[in-house]
Amino acid sequence: MKSPLTVLFALLAASALSGCNTMQTNKVASACEQGIESLNLHLSSRSHNIHQTNLSRANSLLEAAQVQHQFAEYPGCLEKVRRAQDYLNGRQTAIISRLSI
Repeated sequence: MKSPLTVLFALLAASALSGCNTMQTNKVASACEQGIESLNLHLSSRSHNIHQTNLSRANSLLEAAQVQHQFAEYPGCLEKVRRAQDYLNGRQTAIISRLSI
């Protein structure tokens, strides 16, 4: 049988770890939301000179990122925000460029 002190220590450790995980999740969620808002503002400003294909891809990625944000899939959301930013900055011009051959 485990001593009450051992059980208490295990509960405190689990509580602390879950608190750290929650803080990390909140940071990622916030970064995702801020990225989406920032890119949407950039797209709505119409002061950009972006190829139509890249613009379309960036819009699609932002829509997908918003869905992932709603379902708390924050790592995927951040990845889509980063890819959309790449398209808007002209760093990506074709899907094939994302593949490593």
